[in-house]
Amino acid sequence: MTVVALDDLLDRLEALDGEGRDEALRAELRRALAAFPAAPELREWEASLAIDDERWDDALALLDALLATHPERRWARRERAAVLIDLGRFADALAALRALPRARDRIERAGIHHDLGLCLDRLATPAEADAEFARAARLAPGDFPMPLR
Repeated sequence: MTVVALDDLLDRLEALDGEGRDEALRAELRRALAAFPAAPELREWEASLAIDDERWDDALALLDALLATHPERRWARRERAAVLIDLGRFADALAALRALPRARDRIERAGIHHDLGLCLDRLATPAEADAEFARAARLAPGDFPMPLR
């Protein structure tokens, strides 16, 4: 029996995803999870596929389970906030976004400010929403222009 390292499986998943080979990716993820059922990286892949399929409740359950044992997982924390937005749970998403540590990447920070703006807008605080949208636009104007009112 050949022993495969988790890093090799993760590289394979990345390659399949990059090639757009969705069915092969899903099959490889099933095999990887059988070999490494508790690997947080694989649980993130599982949640990512649920998000791709717009199975928001499943994605949220996967992310919540992962974060219960690995609360430091930045990607999972950020994606959980995004899923809460997709579910229309704006107050929960706002709290999740505000709990994120400051992102180092300018585009990621802009995306967080944009999502904060979305939540605040839906929660009927347009002045606060516009301030967050403006922060996003200053950080990455090409990616997050100010929305029209």
